[in-house]
Amino acid sequence: MNEYIGNISRFSSTSYVASMYRIVNGAATQLAAAVLTSATGTLRFELVGPSLKLFLNNTLVAFAQDSTPTLATGSVGMRTSGGNATGPSFDNFAASAITSNAALPFVASFAPSASSQLNSDWI
Repeated sequence: MNEYIGNISRFSSTSYVASMYRIVNGAATQLAAAVLTSATGTLRFELVGPSLKLFLNNTLVAFAQDSTPTLATGSVGMRTSGGNATGPSFDNFAASAITSNAALPFVASFAPSASSQLNSDWI
């Protein structure tokens, strides 16, 4: 199975790692990783063209660019591990197409953001 994975894993008793992987023919390649102090909240994984963004509570925590042609289209799914009392739980899962809200003519300041990523107006 070929896929992208966006996840948060426990790194130590006080920290977590947000990471993104590309898996092609069973071989995993890490595309991005960042250390977090919390893993509680809403996780969002956006994939638009070659852009991959992982958000926790609407804050960008990891991003990457990847244009692997075998992963240009696909479907969405979820999985979890750590099914003990402190393991993850899910509610209100949703998957939807990302669309631009930009009206024409479009004007942008091109001011750099903290994440160095363009917003959804640039889809």
